[in-house]
Order: sequence, then structure tokens, then C-alpha cells
Amino acid sequence: MARIVVAGDASSEDFARAELLADQLSASLPSFVVRKQPYATAAWSQARETTIASLKLGPLADGNTDTLVWRELGPANSAASLIGGCVEFVGFAHRYYGMTLDDEVANTLNLACEHNEVEAEAAAADQSSERAVHKIVLVGAASSAAGLVAHRLAAHGLPDGTAVSLVLVGSASGAQGSADDSDQEAAAEALADDLADAAFPLLANAAATSNLADAATHADAVVIFPDQDSGEGIEAVATVFKGIGGALSGVKAGASVTVASTVAFPSNTAALVLQRQAAALDPRRVVALSLLSQHQVQELIAQRINDGVDPDDLKVIGSEVEGVVVWGNAAGHVIVDATRATTRATDGVVAGAATAEGNSVPSMVRDTVFWNEKLPAAVAGRSAAVQALAGKRAGLALASATLEHLACMHGSSGGTQAQSAGVLVGEDSAYPFTKGMCCSLPTTCDSDGMVVVPGLSSAPQALWHAALAELEAQRNAAFEALGIDPPPAIEFPKPDNKEEDDEEEGDEGDEGKK
Repeated sequence: MARIVVAGDASSEDFARAELLADQLSASLPSFVVRKQPYATAAWSQARETTIASLKLGPLADGNTDTLVWRELGPANSAASLIGGCVEFVGFAHRYYGMTLDDEVANTLNLACEHNEVEAEAAAADQSSERAVHKIVLVGAASSAAGLVAHRLAAHGLPDGTAVSLVLVGSASGAQGSADDSDQEAAAEALADDLADAAFPLLANAAATSNLADAATHADAVVIFPDQDSGEGIEAVATVFKGIGGALSGVKAGASVTVASTVAFPSNTAALVLQRQAAALDPRRVVALSLLSQHQVQELIAQRINDGVDPDDLKVIGSEVEGVVVWGNAAGHVIVDATRATTRATDGVVAGAATAEGNSVPSMVRDTVFWNEKLPAAVAGRSAAVQALAGKRAGLALASATLEHLACMHGSSGGTQAQSAGVLVGEDSAYPFTKGMCCSLPTTCDSDGMVVVPGLSSAPQALWHAALAELEAQRNAAFEALGIDPPPAIEFPKPDNKEEDDEEEGDEGDEGKK
């Protein structure tokens, strides 16, 4: 899927021309998605400089002053590749899509300029008026990923333009008084001061505290970045998250709570303990982040698709690989399912099997060694690398996944495209053998939280047994440490051949009775 942003001076003819060309592309190509950002003339110069700096766009050709066009490479406002101004955008559309601006469309430029200017002035008026503010608490704010998330939220707010008030809690452990905790709290205070000094337009307030209960009062969202270097067992994790759960009783009704961690941390079990200890939390809005693992798989698949592609061709990027699901335990036995994956590849990339939804990835990559050996090994290798480098890397991947999840939960629906998320499985689950667990499943977002998508499981039962047995062992160890009786053991569905064997045994038994 090509995602293009067109920003510029709304009264400019170049901006109107780029906007109309983008509309033409979007109407002709279902895989072409456009976002427009018209600005009033007085506001464009500052907006242009801020956009260039925040997205690191460049180098810019001389004369590109009225319009900026770029391609999004991740969640909105997270990563971008510059196309250029109006002239470069026209060349881009012609080269990759064979599209030129219709003469009849070009004749409407003056009308488009007037319309854009009115819209931009109305948007500016709306921004100057009073608007809602979401209170977001970042626990473990001393981590690099939390710092990146804080800066992005402060600079851009939520996807619908809602401003944010950030409360930063340095330590996720809840143990006060140790040297490590003091260092983390000092780091959180320094981050809060840095955010305040930057005077971000969508940051209503930034503060640091060591009292999670106070921080969580009336919060709209809580994101927990656990300590990745603790090396502690599941019992210690359970104790820490019991304390965190007890401190979240004051959150707003419908608040989201996310355990955002690398694959080195048992986030599924931590989320299960959280919900068990905080009855006020809506189970549909308590999530263990598994998007990081999904993003890793998407990128590995994109690299495989691009093998042998001409360097001058427009290649597939990881975010354009859709339909990948990560099942099971993102911190252990993860099940990669790309059987329904597609990509919005352009004609010059790879000769694939075209479908109504895009190019079928399994049809594009007919390589059983890749699917059965190389991809699982690469996912495991990346997981091991993340674990080995925890605390020593920038945290960009985790921050990107966290921001995408927050965009889904607050102000930007994930639509019909499923995304992997570690969710709490109830009695009415579409996958009943996972009930009582926190398990990575395919989900979408709606106003009530994460909704599990039914009917997608195609993973072999042997893989499911390994993943769920691991999750069950973690859950039981955590509950035992907290003095909680674990639920009944998982009832695995019988394999087909076992069911046949049982039927045969039953028949023989009946004959014996006769």
C-alpha cells in the first residue's frame, strides 16, 4: 500500500495541483492512500520547517517552498521518504504509475485553491479553540523507547489531533529507595523538563512522579515499559505487576493499558496479572504488545520479496506486507502465519499472483525453505538479538509499534485489517482453547477496545500446543506466587487422526460389550 502525504500552502497553485493529482491516483489505484495537510498561508512557513525537521526530510530541490510530498514508511508521522515538491510528485506519478494530471482537472486549480484556503483557515480556527486533552501515563519512562514515544506524542498528539498531557513514572518496579530507582526517577524528571522546554504545540503538560497511583488517576491510557535487564523470573514479574495493577484503580472508565516490551519479557503473563489485580480495567483494553514481532516478520518477508529486484524499481517495504498474524506467546513460542498475507506491490516490483486484495505473498514467494526454516530461524534470531541488546539500543522498533497501537486505541481505528495483539481471552472467544489466557491473536480496534477476528487460525496444532503450554506454565507460576488458584488446565482440541483413533476404540468397545 502506497501512503502519500501532500502538505503545503493552501492558496498555492502548486499545492492544488499536487492535491488533485493525488486524488486522481487514489481514485484509479485502490492501493494508493492519500493524506492532505493544507495550511493557511501565514502558518505554512513554520509548519514546513517543523515537518522537515521532525521527519528528517531532505535534501530539498531549489524552489520547493509551497508544497511538500512524502511517502509514509510507518505509522503516521513516524518515518518518511521525501518525494519532493509538486514537480517531483508529477514525475513520481508518471514514472511509477503512468499517471499524468488531466487537462480538465488542471482547469479546476483556481477553484481548488480557494477551497483549500477556506479549509485551512477553518482548521486554524479550530486549533486555536479549546480542545480535548488525553492524559497518558508512561511507566518506565527512563527507557529509550518511552522517551521516543513521549517526544512523538508531544510533537504530534494523537492521530485525530488531540493534545496530550504526559505523566512520566521512571520505574516500573514500584520499589522505591534503591539507587537504580533514583536514577530512573531522575531520568523521568529530566525528560519531563526537556518536553516542557520544547514547547510542543500538542503537549498540554508534562510532569514526572514516583507515585503511580496518583499518576494513573483519571488517565486515558497507561503504557508500561518493563525493565528489560532485570533477568528476574516469572514470580518476580508477577509481584511487580500485582503492585502496578493495584495502583491503576483510579484510571478513567475505558482507559487502555498496554504492556510494551521487547520479546525478552513475558508481557502476556504480566498483562494477565494486571487485569486480575485491577477489576476496574476493561479486559478488552488491556493488551500485551505483540506488534513488534509482527513488524519483524513483515520486514523479513519484504526483504525476501525484494531479493533480486532491480535497485531502480520501487521496492516493497515492511509496512506494505499485510495480513501477517503472530499467534501465541510473543515472549517465547511465537507462531508466524502468513498464509493470507498480501502486499500492495506495484507492477515493477515482483511478478506475483494478483488478487482482489493485492498480491498474494505465498504466491510471490514459493520457497518452502524460507517459510519452514529460514523465516522461523530469522524471527528467533532477531528475538535473541533484541534480548542480548536490551537497554543498549535506541528502542525505535518498540516505540513505533507502541505508537501504532495507541493510534488504533485512541482516535484512529485500525479498520478491517487485523493486527496482532496479546489479548485476554474470555469464555466467548473465537478460539475457545485459548480461554483464560493472554494470547497473541488477530484483532481489530473499535470503540470498546480490541476485537478478536475469528476464523483465521491455520497453524498446526503441534505449534499451538507448544505455545499454549508455555503460556499456561507461566500463568500458573505467576498465580502460585500470588496465592491465586489457577484456572482449569487447557483443553486442547484433538488432532484429526486422534479423533479417528478414539472413534475406532469406541466402536471396538461397543462390539466387546455386545
